[in-house]
Amino acid sequence: MLVAGVVAAGLAARGFAWPRAQTEPVAAASTPAVALPDGALPDGALAAPQPQEPVAPAPFSVRGALRLRWRGRATNDESDQDAYASLALDGGDSARDAWTWRLDAQAIGDLDGRSAAGSGFGSIADAEGGDVRGYVYEAYAERHDAPEFASLRVGRQTDWETPVLVAFDGVRAVTRPGGRARAELGGFGGATVRQHADDVGGDPLLGLWGSWRPWRSARLRLDWLHVEDDERFGAEQDDLLQLALGQGLGEHARVDASWSRLEGSDRDVRVRAAWSDAERDLAVLASWTRLFETQGVLARELDPFSDALLELEPYWEGRVTVSKGFGTRWRASAGAELRRLVDDGDEGLYNHEYERVWATTTLARLPFELELALTGERWDGGGDGVDTWGADLSRRFDDGAQLSIGTAYALYRLDLFQLEEREDVRTWFARWREKRGAGWSWDLGYEYEDDPGQDLQTLRVGGTWTF
Repeated sequence: MLVAGVVAAGLAARGFAWPRAQTEPVAAASTPAVALPDGALPDGALAAPQPQEPVAPAPFSVRGALRLRWRGRATNDESDQDAYASLALDGGDSARDAWTWRLDAQAIGDLDGRSAAGSGFGSIADAEGGDVRGYVYEAYAERHDAPEFASLRVGRQTDWETPVLVAFDGVRAVTRPGGRARAELGGFGGATVRQHADDVGGDPLLGLWGSWRPWRSARLRLDWLHVEDDERFGAEQDDLLQLALGQGLGEHARVDASWSRLEGSDRDVRVRAAWSDAERDLAVLASWTRLFETQGVLARELDPFSDALLELEPYWEGRVTVSKGFGTRWRASAGAELRRLVDDGDEGLYNHEYERVWATTTLARLPFELELALTGERWDGGGDGVDTWGADLSRRFDDGAQLSIGTAYALYRLDLFQLEEREDVRTWFARWREKRGAGWSWDLGYEYEDDPGQDLQTLRVGGTWTF
């Protein structure tokens, strides 16, 4: 679960999403009658059709975003400055064009050389060395008009629907849904891509999956994934099999469950249930996860941080969240989390047992158009319990700008890029976001982490152009 959260957090930092370009409707050409001088048509005469101008095809669209950021960090002993430039482009419209393409890339520059090995600001981005590093996350072309295939994709790509996130250079194909069960078949193959590692990839990767709807409001999917990592453990291989079922229950509820096996042994089980009612403004979300086997040194696609985060021991974890709105000014949310190791003796770095209960109330339309969210929570990490609180005060302006200030607490805080875990961290923050003109936005953020070990200050400045 922690690894999945990590991967998820790291990739979210660079992601963009833009709406598909819409084709403008073409007005139907009218066909006026040909009138006689007195304004009447002879009996039985038909109006002569007028020639119509040919409709030009819509131009091939390109949309995307360019994001520039600067980040400065400082502790009592040292400081660090980094610059980031991210570019994401999408060409074409899958609903209209036979071919589309996508590019997603990023460059990271170390402005003062403080991210080298031995520095407190070293990170996984330093694996390749050098002050400036470039990453191409996706660069592919995709065909949409093949008779038997809904999608044929070639190039560098990421598959987000597989049991684990995979990045590779190769091909991917998905058939068109067919039959009463709307069955689909998909497959991909190529060479692995590992961005933040000494080993940049190149090992074989292959995946196959099938999806169908066996009964009403249900979707069943079976995945098989084969990966290799010669650099980490020679010629050994990893094969992952997963069965997933999603089931809608009426208009308001849905349940999703998955079970996976790795190299012939049970790997994990995940269950997620959601219920919501828009009229009542009420939502309930519950999840449960069980890891059966110790996850150690696997192919990086199955566990990209196991060599840095050591081993993830077997555990189970449950979460429940309830949210209810009361009119337009007040919302209340509450939740509980419980995590237990299968063997109490496995407690250690990145492997913790804890309990957390929390409640948040949000008040809107306060004086000066302010919105206030207050959180009370209790953490129990195996020792004495910790009662703590959080707050977020924000204001939205008519021009689209938003200002937020507040504080939050975390018993365990994992820093993805510095690959360290910090405990008992109180964070104070201030953020400003503003839109300027068509497609431009700016953001400014400051964080102060009050840590029993060493305090950390972070300042971020960024701008994004969406086109």
